[in-house]
Amino acid sequence: MFLYIFRHGDARPKSEDPERGLSDRGREDVAAVCRVFSGIGPQVDAIWHSGKTRAEQTAAMLAASLQIEGRLHQQEGLNPNDPAAPVAGQVERLQSNLVIVGHLPQLGRLISVLLLGSERDLLDLPSAGLVCLERTADSWLINWFLTPELC
Repeated sequence: MFLYIFRHGDARPKSEDPERGLSDRGREDVAAVCRVFSGIGPQVDAIWHSGKTRAEQTAAMLAASLQIEGRLHQQEGLNPNDPAAPVAGQVERLQSNLVIVGHLPQLGRLISVLLLGSERDLLDLPSAGLVCLERTADSWLINWFLTPELC
C-alpha cells in the first residue's frame, strides 16, 4: 500500500481571505506537483482532506489532475492541531492507496506515528510538498519526496 501525504498549497492571509483559500502562488505550486505526480501514473483509490478551504482546493486540483474527482472525501481528524494517532489507526486498517491532504503540524506528526510509533514533529513538509510512504510487511518507509522547487 502507498500513502501519499500532501500538504496544502500556500494560502492567502486571513486578513485578505477569512476562508484562507489558495493564493496564486499556492495554485501554481500545487499544479506543478500535480503534473509531476500524475505523470508517475499512481493508482489512487481515495483522497482525504480536511474541511479547510486550502486543503479542499488542493485535493480538488489533485483529483482533477488524476481524473478521480468522485473519490474526494472530507475526513475528520485532519485539522492542523488534531492528534495524529486516530488517523494513523484508520490508515493502518486500509488496504488501498490513499492521498491525505492536510496541514502541519498534524501531517508531520502522522508521518512520525507511522514511521516511529510516536507523535513527534518529524518532518517540516513545505507548502505543496508531497511524501510517498510505502507499507511493507511490518513497517512504513519513505519512498520518495516531492516539492514544488523540484518540479
